[in-house]
Amino acid sequence: MTQVDSRQHRATSILSSQITATFTVGLVLLMLGIVALMSIAARNISDDIQRSLTVTAVISEDAAQTRASKIGTQLKTLPAVQSLRFVSADDVLQRWNSSGLTETLTDSINPFLPEWEITLNPGWSNADSVSRLCSTISGIDGIEEVTSLMDADSSLFASIHTARLIMIIVAAALLLISFVLIANTVRLSIHSRRFSINTMTLVGATPGYIRRPFILGAIGSGLIAALCAVIILAPALWYMFLQWPAMTSVISLTEAAIVLASLFVIGALICGIAAAISASRYLKSDYDSIVN
Repeated sequence: MTQVDSRQHRATSILSSQITATFTVGLVLLMLGIVALMSIAARNISDDIQRSLTVTAVISEDAAQTRASKIGTQLKTLPAVQSLRFVSADDVLQRWNSSGLTETLTDSINPFLPEWEITLNPGWSNADSVSRLCSTISGIDGIEEVTSLMDADSSLFASIHTARLIMIIVAAALLLISFVLIANTVRLSIHSRRFSINTMTLVGATPGYIRRPFILGAIGSGLIAALCAVIILAPALWYMFLQWPAMTSVISLTEAAIVLASLFVIGALICGIAAAISASRYLKSDYDSIVN
């Protein structure tokens, strides 16, 4: 192989390594962006649910006529209760029919019982507090059943948490791989310029001066990777906002913009730190290790 062919081969190898490292970092940033958006959505949904969470106390058929008001008085004394709303059996039937999810029932066939809808005070909208409250209300004479959406919400959040955890593990693995690829790319680039670097060292160039172009180049690759991730995420978010306008109450435009902007910072930091560590370790090697 001639000297020219050898240089072309090295240049091709370095370019291939840079492309691979940039692609991997872009994939990591894409997954981090998705995880961040999922976290924001889960937090906002949780906050909305906690603000609107109600506990429903269904009054037994025997106590529906005689003890409904007394039960309400007892419920008002509980520290968790912020407000109460009495819903008659006819109101429950009407709400059932207006939902449109099932067949319509007639007034002559009303299987429902009256109930008290309880709005909770701030600080009581968590699984443990709701569980204790439901147990307390169940012990009141005349209560047929106590229900809340906390169990269903807990299952939903558990599923979201599991999905986020899996994506974080995958992103962490890809992050490690991207660090190794960036470090190897920088080492390969330094090695290809080892003679010019040695000459620069002999004329008094500092390690920081030699490291700077490699770090800046890696930061540029990180910004390109972040741009690729944003190019994928931004249209997807825009499409969701157009198709489902209610999504803006789950993830605001400001929050989405912050996440997308953060990807550029994270990409630059990942690549810059990996390049700085790799270049420093390589330049600290002895002369024979660098030149040979």
